[in-house]
Amino acid sequence: MRKILAAIALTLILCGGAAAQSPPDKAILALDEAALGTYRNAKKEILAKVDPYVIVAFTTMYLHRHGKTREVPFTRPSMTS
Repeated sequence: MRKILAAIALTLILCGGAAAQSPPDKAILALDEAALGTYRNAKKEILAKVDPYVIVAFTTMYLHRHGKTREVPFTRPSMTS
């Protein structure tokens, strides 16, 4: 959603600029930032209570155990047979 809002804002700025500063745009951006803040806080709280956990992000797997995080290269299995 953040990328979509950024693309819309950039388009409005390039096409005239004045519309990018409208109250509805500011309200949407504020709502987006509030939602992201809530997500960040919840994630931090949950990860502080859970051990071990695994997170896979693109080509890296993060293994967290006993307070230490280790990065491991990760290649997901091919979807073709």
